[in-house]
Amino acid sequence: MTTADWALVISLMSACISAAGFVWNVWSKFIYPKAKVRTSFSVMTVISKAGESPPFLNLSATNYGPGAVTLYAAVVRPKEEQGTLPYFLRTLFKVGSEYGLLNPLANFPLQLDFTEGPFSGGLPKNIEVGESFSVRLGFKHQSLRDDNIVDVGFEDTFGRRHWAPRRQVRTVIARIRRDFPRQANPLTRDGAADREANAEGEARGDVGEQLQSEGAVAVAQAMLRRFQ
Repeated sequence: MTTADWALVISLMSACISAAGFVWNVWSKFIYPKAKVRTSFSVMTVISKAGESPPFLNLSATNYGPGAVTLYAAVVRPKEEQGTLPYFLRTLFKVGSEYGLLNPLANFPLQLDFTEGPFSGGLPKNIEVGESFSVRLGFKHQSLRDDNIVDVGFEDTFGRRHWAPRRQVRTVIARIRRDFPRQANPLTRDGAADREANAEGEARGDVGEQLQSEGAVAVAQAMLRRFQ
């Protein structure tokens, strides 16, 4: 190929790239605009004249535009089981596609332990540009404490998920595990050790009772021989 041929090829490639960029800008800004939602996750309390309330979890979202967005549900995502799979191949092999629904509080702040399911707390909720929306969760959240959760956020009606920063998620889960520690499970090693200790204590008690009863029998026999 001559220099003129290479120049023609490069010009055609540049024209294709420019056309693709123009189509993408029109599609993303006018036909299918994607709202930018910033999400936060934290532990909060209510302070009033009556004092300070027990802690609760606050999941908040703010719409930065360019259009309105409808938040459908509060969701979580566990740690991805991708093994040694490179990051750029996770989407191709559908890795990390497992999600869970959270149950927001339904009668906040009057009740900090009552929920009506995933669509309580005001969900689904349409928020315009510049508006914020929050759902509250009970502080003693067993799933967040026990499961290996790495992401917490909202899912909108287009199926897009808006996650809170992972640093905030780690801070909240650490606080839950510190103030609401996990009890020993009888099926785990610690639970088995507790059961063995309890069984050993019961066996010692049975032996002690047996020795006491044998001693009482021996005393009674000695008294009978004395009076014979």
